[in-house]
Amino acid sequence: MIDGYRNRALEAALAAADVDAVGAALRTGQVVVPQLDEARIRVFPGDHGDRPPYEAMLFSSQEKLDAFVAKDARRRSQLRDAAGVRDFLAANLEEIAHVTFDPEGPARLRVSVTDVLKALGPKPHVDLRLPKAQEWYVVDMSDEDVRDYQLADLAAKVLPKVQRTKSEQPEWAQWMTTAKETAVEQGAAFLAYWLQRVGRRPAGLAVALDRPAPFGLVRHPMQTDMTTVGQRWVASPDRHYESRLVYSFPRRELIDLALPTVDLVVATLSWGEES
Repeated sequence: MIDGYRNRALEAALAAADVDAVGAALRTGQVVVPQLDEARIRVFPGDHGDRPPYEAMLFSSQEKLDAFVAKDARRRSQLRDAAGVRDFLAANLEEIAHVTFDPEGPARLRVSVTDVLKALGPKPHVDLRLPKAQEWYVVDMSDEDVRDYQLADLAAKVLPKVQRTKSEQPEWAQWMTTAKETAVEQGAAFLAYWLQRVGRRPAGLAVALDRPAPFGLVRHPMQTDMTTVGQRWVASPDRHYESRLVYSFPRRELIDLALPTVDLVVATLSWGEES
């Protein structure tokens, strides 16, 4: 359970019976969701009792959920953001007809699933259009085998052309592997390497872009003391969502080459909506 959590913006939206404001409160905050277990959201009898369609119950605070299920020993709950609520409702449109917020009141609000999805709005995506006239190598993050093959191919064919000193190549190859593993661990949607020679110097940069998350909710510090690793947070124009761009480069002395390119990468981010 989530003791003490309270979404005040959601409370205000419910008091005003403003469905659009409810959507905004979920996009910028979280909601308490009853669970059957760690993975499954709990639903409740609807207009047809124990037959579908059922009713989803969402709560502005753990206190409100506790009041609703006070005599029920099954009091599991989780915090979910707009994306989590949207995904669950969209996947169960045939099974759930309504969503009731804070069913015990005092500002109970019952809304159709379609109206809730409309208020939440489409799920955003963020595109990364890499700067032109530079040597970028995009890695397919959707397939593990393809990803590993692409990385091995880069290390074998491209890296020796950039880092021509053979004794330095293993260190650079390890940096590329570490960047890939970090991107996988953070669930990044996008990974690319910038590998080229600038003047007579070998230059390398890895950028991994996270999927959008509600603004301000996931600003975890990087768990590293390495000065060759950093992050940038980029907000959507409406500041409802943000994505984290994690970057790294092989050696600290490349900072004067890498950071201006990071600035260029951030400038290419383009926000939109998934169809």
